[in-house]
Amino acid sequence: MKEQPNSEEVDISKDILIAVYEAQWADIQHSRNQDWELSKTIMIGFLGLSGISALKGSPMLIFWLSLGFIILSITGLLVTIRHNHLFKEKMDAINLLEKRMGIDKLYLFKPRKALLRWFKVQTVLILMYIFSALLFLIFIISILQNGTLLAAN
Repeated sequence: MKEQPNSEEVDISKDILIAVYEAQWADIQHSRNQDWELSKTIMIGFLGLSGISALKGSPMLIFWLSLGFIILSITGLLVTIRHNHLFKEKMDAINLLEKRMGIDKLYLFKPRKALLRWFKVQTVLILMYIFSALLFLIFIISILQNGTLLAAN
């Protein structure tokens, strides 16, 4: 949310500002929960496929599950990218609300320059989704190279 130049300040009660403020943080938390639920599903899928593969399970099952998890990994990647943009939008709104309520003058958080300042959880999730999609692709390639998928038909 960008502040509008030359806009008149509307008299809004503190209760309403606090409710909007809490809603912004709730949206951020909800999007983070979605990201983690998707990542857990993909990791469980990888473990399951590894087990099926180790037990010499059906090549057709491994192929279709791998394909489904590739699609889920790409979906997770896109959702996480969208949530990263949403986070920035929500933080803009939160910063405006904090300024409006005078919270920004408390200086509760002072960002420091640090080596890990560039580290973001969304970056880790994005890399994990890319890596997962590649691992599921390896399952498919190994099945195709062994010819077991064609033999199953």
